[in-house]
Amino acid sequence: MKVGDLVVYRFQGPGLNPWAKLPGVVVRQIPGTSEIQCVKWLDGNYSSLPKKQLKPYEDRNIGNGLL
Repeated sequence: MKVGDLVVYRFQGPGLNPWAKLPGVVVRQIPGTSEIQCVKWLDGNYSSLPKKQLKPYEDRNIGNGLL
């Protein structure tokens, strides 16, 4: 993953997570053990998450591109 990549939250667990479908853009990376990725979500919010909790947008198993 690099700055500018389109990503989604990697949800692993029972039930439906509404954040799993919301795309965001990596705007900053903080090096270290967890490789923190600062993401601006398309709803306008920001979050900082470990790299392992994100996946590229096109790997969502429901098609490519913005729908």
